[in-house]
Amino acid sequence: MSQKMSKSLLKSAEQLLNDTEERFQQALKELEAFTPINFHDKEGNPSPFYLPLIYSLLGHQVEKLQDLDLPLKEARRLLQVGEGLPENVGVSCLILQEVALALDFIQGKEPATQNGFHYNGPIAENQLRELGIKLLDGRLAGLALLSGQAKNSQAAEKIVRELRSRGLLLLLGGEDLVGQLSRVEWGYESGIIPLGPRLNSLIYAFGFACAFALQFGRVKPGDLSGIREYNRSNLRSFYLSLGPFSESGGIALAEALALELPVITDVELPEFALPDRVLRIPFDQLPGRDDLEKAENLVERCIDRGGIRVSLPKEPSIPVEYRTELESEAISEEALQVELKGFELVTMRDFSEIKDGRTCVVGPEIEEVGREGSIGLLVEVAGRRMKKDFEPVLERQLLHLIGSAEGVEHKGSRDRTQIRISRRAVQKGLKLEHLGHIVHIGLHRDFELIVDKVQVTIYTEEEKVRELLKEAREIYRERDARVAGLRDEAVENFYSCLSCQSLSPYHLCIITPERPGMCGAVSWLDCQASYEINPDGQNHPLSRDGCLDPVKGEWESINKYVYEHSQMKFSRFCLNSILDDPPTVSSLCECLTTIIPEANGVMVIDREDTSPTPLGMTFGEFLNMAVGAQTPGIIGHAKAYLTSRKFLAAEGGIKRVVWMSKRLKEEMKDGLREACRRAGESDILEKIGDGETTPTIDELLAFLQEKKHPALDMPPIM
Repeated sequence: MSQKMSKSLLKSAEQLLNDTEERFQQALKELEAFTPINFHDKEGNPSPFYLPLIYSLLGHQVEKLQDLDLPLKEARRLLQVGEGLPENVGVSCLILQEVALALDFIQGKEPATQNGFHYNGPIAENQLRELGIKLLDGRLAGLALLSGQAKNSQAAEKIVRELRSRGLLLLLGGEDLVGQLSRVEWGYESGIIPLGPRLNSLIYAFGFACAFALQFGRVKPGDLSGIREYNRSNLRSFYLSLGPFSESGGIALAEALALELPVITDVELPEFALPDRVLRIPFDQLPGRDDLEKAENLVERCIDRGGIRVSLPKEPSIPVEYRTELESEAISEEALQVELKGFELVTMRDFSEIKDGRTCVVGPEIEEVGREGSIGLLVEVAGRRMKKDFEPVLERQLLHLIGSAEGVEHKGSRDRTQIRISRRAVQKGLKLEHLGHIVHIGLHRDFELIVDKVQVTIYTEEEKVRELLKEAREIYRERDARVAGLRDEAVENFYSCLSCQSLSPYHLCIITPERPGMCGAVSWLDCQASYEINPDGQNHPLSRDGCLDPVKGEWESINKYVYEHSQMKFSRFCLNSILDDPPTVSSLCECLTTIIPEANGVMVIDREDTSPTPLGMTFGEFLNMAVGAQTPGIIGHAKAYLTSRKFLAAEGGIKRVVWMSKRLKEEMKDGLREACRRAGESDILEKIGDGETTPTIDELLAFLQEKKHPALDMPPIM
């Protein structure tokens, strides 16, 4: 960074320091020193790590007004060290602007509302986890920070849509750019998040980047060099500053550079304001016949600068967006154009039998079907490492791939497939052929090591669908015969999963046919396929040698692996026990089960349940106590484990469940009833309390007595 830039920035930073210190002193006069400070988004969800930037950069927790004194002193010190080194100026400004926003929160000015538009404010803690995982696993290709003003609204919209189509998460600071995007959907689900009307709202984006390094990179609070190294090596990101240069824009550039984020601007900067590491790409000098093509080329340059590998190939012929965040979209009856019911099937072919990329529709297209119709989705794949056993694994991905298209809802599987398409999507030009393109792209992207060719045929002629359905059902029956009744005892190997060790270094999952991964996303068959695809990956086969206790689920070979891969932290896992050395708890577990000694049973808490349990603690509080540790009395697990024959086998199984989150009980009721029937107590589900019927321990105990829950007559759990 040039020395002239440093002097210019230093002057701006000194003014920011004086203004912020003055505001702080005024706040101390008007308010109590113990006035609480809580960053939260517009919905009231708290942000992570107190004030995330100050906590990340200084290791200092800001919870009250008086806690801002230390960061202000550190900001002043940084400006004085080395006569205003550019890097120090950037860090100082990061601290000062977060302090200023904290004062805005105290005064009720944040999250901001302007002209009826509600800005998001900071990224919430629950969204840090959700978005962070997607950045880690590639569902989000990278992070783009945007501010300023594009040449015109058409260019602004093109830039944003191009970035989103490539799978990036967008964090926007400032009203100018937001004002140019009148036709954009905002929010966490859309992946386009407007932080605030002023440029200093980029502080929330910088805070997200630092919190990401702490949460997922195991960087310690206060380790600025560690944050910089993580951002440089691991965080696929960039900051794009659009439009004319300004004093506040110069501060934002310095802040981004201080965190080692790649910086791009689309205008020529004044010579006195040119940092060496800023990539200048003047918009009018970009190649392109018009502003839209120039905007597209600008996006390409930004992605290259950020080192972002776009895993989802661009498909110009698809007229709607398609991304993972849209999977949960539901199409109402009022918005529905057509509902198609039928089957879907993935089957393996020889290389010579199919042509990669071929997608065809046999029968009427969407607009010709009417309100209801039939569908047969046949996906034929070939690959040098493809196996018949992988067919169901790929087939399960169709739910996610097709459901990722805007205006498309996919439900069911096999011969119970339902695809609902909205009127708006059809008006945009969506056809069934486009769904085939999305499947082709997605299978190549997600299974590139085993899939070499993908051909998709979509049948909508009712008679043809009925004819092919018979063949599909025969294939389903053959598959079921291979895996029907698959039990732990029937397989030679279990599998390990080490995916969460970036979050909890001592944690690992042991995955069996009857005990899926705690996150709910990894089954035994998935691990088997994963190992076939990548033997050096996160899933390894584990032999079941030296059985020590078949009921508790303990083997010498598993214990040895656990010891070696938990950094010698744990030496024993009992897979089917909650009390005797249970497995460690993953921070990503879908559910927690913990004992209630007074009720001689256990309660099961859903991750999405934020309310207190009868024991007075929430899911998050239990998780904080148990995550990454082996905690007798608490286990983490997937929802599906509740219906497994191995669930708490050592303590009596499903009959021990006396309380369950209401939402979970409703969602799993069919499987739970079957599990209860197997246990010889078909009416247990009606005897299990929940957050509505029994929110306190006294109410729960009275409820269990009234319902004569079988746990009360079982041997003492402890």
